[in-house]
Amino acid sequence: MTNIALKVLTENSNLMVFSLDRESGLFEHANHAFRFFQEIQGPLQNIQDLADRLPVEDRDLLQARLLGVENSPIEGTVVKFSSEGGQVYLELNMYPYSEAGISKIAGYARDVTLQTEFQQAILGHNSMKNAILNILSHDLVGSLAILEKLAVLALETSGRKQGDPLVPVLTSMQEMCRSNAGLIRGFLRKEFLTSMGVPLNRVRADLNDMLKGFMGQFASMAAECGISVQYDQGKSPVHLFMDQDKLIQVLNNLLSNALKFTPSGGMVRVWVESGRDLVTICVSDTGIGIPAHLKEHVFEKFSSSKRTGLNGEEPHGMGLWAVKTMVEWMGGNIRVDSTEGQGTEFRIELPITQS
Repeated sequence: MTNIALKVLTENSNLMVFSLDRESGLFEHANHAFRFFQEIQGPLQNIQDLADRLPVEDRDLLQARLLGVENSPIEGTVVKFSSEGGQVYLELNMYPYSEAGISKIAGYARDVTLQTEFQQAILGHNSMKNAILNILSHDLVGSLAILEKLAVLALETSGRKQGDPLVPVLTSMQEMCRSNAGLIRGFLRKEFLTSMGVPLNRVRADLNDMLKGFMGQFASMAAECGISVQYDQGKSPVHLFMDQDKLIQVLNNLLSNALKFTPSGGMVRVWVESGRDLVTICVSDTGIGIPAHLKEHVFEKFSSSKRTGLNGEEPHGMGLWAVKTMVEWMGGNIRVDSTEGQGTEFRIELPITQS
């Protein structure tokens, strides 16, 4: 294929194709799609013009990637910048090459604003769904468990005498509570396992933004349980590569456990600690804690540490083994610290970089 043919293809492509001089950073070639983008968003004479319009975190990421582009090409890096029409998300792909002994970069970009906003909307709906499921597992299942126990107590008190009109009523009540609680637990288990079966999809996103949406939904519903839920949002954005849906499922499981083992009037707290290479998500509660002899087994697949909640909630899903597995899929780790009678704290450590 000739150079002319390649130019025809790139000039008519919907992708924004360009090349630049590595030393000066100047764009040497830009196809029609890239030139049209420049007309709308403003002049971009060199790569620094683009970098200057990015948030500090995205700018640092792009500049760091450019320094190492010779050893690790830039692929699928999504950055955002503000324009008159709002936030614009670009996916950048850049590859080094040499021409007449001069180091250059060829690349292409595509506008992924619609896809990114759609994904954010889906995650928002998932946050609401998970908050509702959490309340179902805590409030509704707990109430059904209590009603079942009351029905059993009433049956034992009556002696289950034949001809007593209350016996069939109480028996039906007992079975109905057990059946409905089982349906909810089965649904929650299926939902959790379905999430585990979806392939890992790590994207770079702001952890604080994701947690703000999820915790906002969760806190408003958890108030109905008589438990205070507090999210301490950091002042600065925390960008890292993560599978947002799986991370929400992980937090959903941890928060569900916190609600199950925290009495009314207690508190569940979530906060983020950011370091140079790692981000730590902390989930703590003021509940009954984990007995010392069970702590070392909580992350085992077939753990004997599963316990019934304070309101009779049976354990569901794959438990903390699945939580640990999904965290490790994202390159992180999880640990627990707990004192019986005082509360429990889980700490999820995730790497900031994709590698």
